[in-house]
Amino acid sequence: MTTTEAGKLIGGYSKFTVIRLIEAGKLEAIRTKPGGHYRITNEAVQEFKKRFTIKCTAFGKEKCATN
Repeated sequence: MTTTEAGKLIGGYSKFTVIRLIEAGKLEAIRTKPGGHYRITNEAVQEFKKRFTIKCTAFGKEKCATN
């Protein structure tokens, strides 16, 4: 999937935030050739969410903590 699609699945992140997550090594992706775009698998998104999502019991929502 694209960085935009991954951002929506992760929690409404922009494609630029997803690119920063990839470059920081927090989200696995491959780079296409010759365009150099990133592609992310569904499994990589699920793994990211498993590793970086916390439950916020005060509001009953899930939030991604990327720090």
